[in-house]
Amino acid sequence: MNKREFLNILAIGAVAGLAPGCSKFGVKQSEKDFYQLNNFGQLRLFHITDTHAQLNPIYYREPDTNIGVGEAFGRPPHLVGDKLLEYFNIPSGGRLSHAFSHINYTQAAKT
Repeated sequence: MNKREFLNILAIGAVAGLAPGCSKFGVKQSEKDFYQLNNFGQLRLFHITDTHAQLNPIYYREPDTNIGVGEAFGRPPHLVGDKLLEYFNIPSGGRLSHAFSHINYTQAAKT
């Protein structure tokens, strides 16, 4: 779902009377019972928050530092970069390399 489709659904809901403060479908008016809805047919509403995070892509850069100490040093999940790719036989420069390591992260994110 892209941003335009999401806004269209919000507009359709507002026109149908599901906007805040509308009592057409049994929305309570007090702040305490704002989300309490009466049953109406077979429609169920799912409440979500932070839609901004859902509509924007997430770019997470894998760490470039090995933080494993003692017996954990040099073993998964404390492998990063080239050593991680070599350990799991992941070819460098592909989508998996971009997903699991910091190598060429900026260039791969642009493509």
